[in-house]
Formats: sequence, structure tokens, C-alpha cells
Amino acid sequence: MSTELSKQEAPLSNMRRQEYVRPHYEIVDREHSYEVVVHLPGVEKGKSTVTLERETLLVEAERIPHWDDNWKAIHREIPRADYRLRLQLNVHIDEARISARSTDGILHITLPVAEEARPKTIKIK
Repeated sequence: MSTELSKQEAPLSNMRRQEYVRPHYEIVDREHSYEVVVHLPGVEKGKSTVTLERETLLVEAERIPHWDDNWKAIHREIPRADYRLRLQLNVHIDEARISARSTDGILHITLPVAEEARPKTIKIK
């Protein structure tokens, strides 16, 4: 029995290693909604997606490289990876009224709180 490990090279030609970074974001509490502001530098308009599945909000954005593949950086302050942000929501959202807009690399997502999740005042008799 041999104890040697054999290494097999997998073809990497069509495999792309997917890397993500978490973008900077802010959450603003409005009267009947939440606004999520996500900073996506280097992302062109239309290259981001927002998905709501159950209580999870997922923002993914593809950064378009503005450099030649043959170019090699000496120092890189901004990673080449795409963006991915996953937020767990702890309040029911009115899915039909969600809206999003993108301006100059900043994504604004408005999450209206569902009517049944809003606080109600009860009169005492």
C-alpha cells in the first residue's frame, strides 16, 4: 500500500474562481419603510440585482474591469472581486411595493414595512 498522494491538475480554462467582497451599506429607518443604501463603486447601471427570498435580501453586483488583462498592478487598493451583500430581515416587508434605483454607483433600495407588521395603537375602555 502506497502512502503517496497524487496530484491531479484540473483544467482551469473554463473555470472562473468567483470572489466577492461585502460592499459598504447603510440602513435608514423611515416612518413606514427602511431604505438600504449600498455603495457599489465600479459597477455600471444595470449590472446589479436585488433578490428577496423569505427574510433574506440579497444584493449582487458585477464590477466591470477597466484595465487590460495583461496589465499587472504593483499595489491595488480596490479588489477585483464582485460585490455580494446578504441581509437577514427581521420585519415583514410588503414585497409588491419594493423599489430600487441606482445612481453613480450607489444603490437605493426601499423596503416598505407590511401593514400587518406596523405598530397599532389599541384604545383602552
